[in-house]
Amino acid sequence: MPIREIPRDQWALFLDHFSRTHMGRPVSLESFAGSAGAHVEALHLPLRQVGLVQMIEPDRAAASEDDRAQIEIVVDDEPPRVIRAPAALRVEWLDDGTLDALRIDSTDGGPTTVLRFEPEAPARERPSAGPVQERSVRVTTDALILDGDLALPPRAEGVVLFAHGEGSDRFSPRNRYVARRLREAGFGTLLVDLLTREEEHIDFHTHQYGLDVDLLAGRISSAIGWLARDRETAGLPVGLYGAGTGGAAALVAAAEHAERIRAVVCRSARTDLARSSLAQVCAPTLLVVGSRDEEILAFNRETMTELLTEKKLEVIPGATRLFPEAGALRQLGRVARAWFERHMVAAREPASAGH
Repeated sequence: MPIREIPRDQWALFLDHFSRTHMGRPVSLESFAGSAGAHVEALHLPLRQVGLVQMIEPDRAAASEDDRAQIEIVVDDEPPRVIRAPAALRVEWLDDGTLDALRIDSTDGGPTTVLRFEPEAPARERPSAGPVQERSVRVTTDALILDGDLALPPRAEGVVLFAHGEGSDRFSPRNRYVARRLREAGFGTLLVDLLTREEEHIDFHTHQYGLDVDLLAGRISSAIGWLARDRETAGLPVGLYGAGTGGAAALVAAAEHAERIRAVVCRSARTDLARSSLAQVCAPTLLVVGSRDEEILAFNRETMTELLTEKKLEVIPGATRLFPEAGALRQLGRVARAWFERHMVAAREPASAGH
């Protein structure tokens, strides 16, 4: 991977030009702090600005930290990310010459900040011009009301229902990143809370709901029914995306709604909790697991022998369960998008019976 380090005396001019050239491009913001590994601060959000806030003068090299140069990064409407006392500024390219990242090292052993650029979708793959229509929805299930967020691009190819895992909700940054990638490809997305706020509070202490796969699958089934009744989504092919225990629940729901579900993608799924339903899953199923998540990888390898439908196991090199590693979420988004494109766009034709 080609790397260029920017001389310190060129930082101000370089960052000003860099910011103006790449403003609006989708980026991810990551930080790395030694053994703590990677921490993702923003996912697939538009770059607003990156610049030098304060220069160090040569005769003030011994100044306090407050007087040192600072680099400020602004993405979308998020608060500015300020890198204090930057030590080095590097630009990284992929082997094909595509810009990959801007890397900023800090002095005194501080964290390294990486502004990573997401590949832009080719124009021919983007849906027709027009804004994505977003609205809050309420799904009724067993006399309970679950909150959700529905987003539909113009002439949606289908809609993907997201099922979060234990300890998460519809605001999961990982799920929202994948949802953005799918909307770029022309798919609608529905992210819904599978637990009420009261249940989430209880589950934080007891885990009685987050591991109840049958309960979660029932909530997913209610959301599937809601999609079939809503005037904007009725008739659209439906896919399921599940993570963790939500992945197990998505497989159970897919088995129960074989005539409705066209494709399933599971990330780091507890597929061992869905074993009794696996043989009934008819939808093509993609299992995505990090290579360093040995327990979940073992579960998913066994699941591959039990699924009777079209299936694939995608192992992301170097990734752990939550995919915080550099580039891991990008790969997840790419393979999930490709799977839904392959199986849901074609699903506009009537599905054949059986497997």
